[in-house]
Amino acid sequence: MASAAIKFYGNKICPFAHRALITAAEKNVPLDYHHVPLGSEKPEWYFTVNPRGTVPAITLPSGKTLLESMFVAQYFDEAHGERNALMPSDPEAAYDARFFIDEFGSRLIRPLYGLLKNQEADKDAEFIKDIEAGLARLNELLEAQGGSGPFLFGEQYTLADIAVVPFLHRFRFTLKHYRDYDLLGNDETKPGLKRLRAWLAAAEARPSLTSTTLAPEEFVSGYTGYAGDRGASSK
Repeated sequence: MASAAIKFYGNKICPFAHRALITAAEKNVPLDYHHVPLGSEKPEWYFTVNPRGTVPAITLPSGKTLLESMFVAQYFDEAHGERNALMPSDPEAAYDARFFIDEFGSRLIRPLYGLLKNQEADKDAEFIKDIEAGLARLNELLEAQGGSGPFLFGEQYTLADIAVVPFLHRFRFTLKHYRDYDLLGNDETKPGLKRLRAWLAAAEARPSLTSTTLAPEEFVSGYTGYAGDRGASSK
């Protein structure tokens, strides 16, 4: 008899929830998906599932509920076999993976959201400065691993990649639309991000992302509340 599917509580505009969805897809974990509206529309019943009110959360067949995106992703990786492991087995490489995730989180999450939410145009440059420094750091770390990639550990796709991809995937659409800011540019406008662009392109081509993402216009629509009264940039 087939085991009961894991209940997954998420929202597809959320990059944190997307981390866990991508991981589940990579590991072929069957899910019973439950959409959770965000912000003021978040239903009261969800706080009985997750008192923090954040997504994602999963409820296992045992009844235990797990919270926080990377903890859920790690659970999927560790609980569903060693085949297609999403963390390097070498301890030093595993450290590099965790450090990559931490560098992204400490350098980029705040200014990415900050630029999108900013209502004072003359302060955009402050956020952009921090974003570009963070992107340059990610490019540096990718190059430091050597080889041709495309991922942090060459052909091996890991939780280090999965932790970052959903954010750059969304913000390259939303920041262009709402702040007229080209996040990654091209070889002419941002030659120093060539390795990062190749990395993101390879990740975005994986079935685990294409099967779990939204269309660009859905991200733009979903992030209207974040952009606030400034609305879409004039083109």
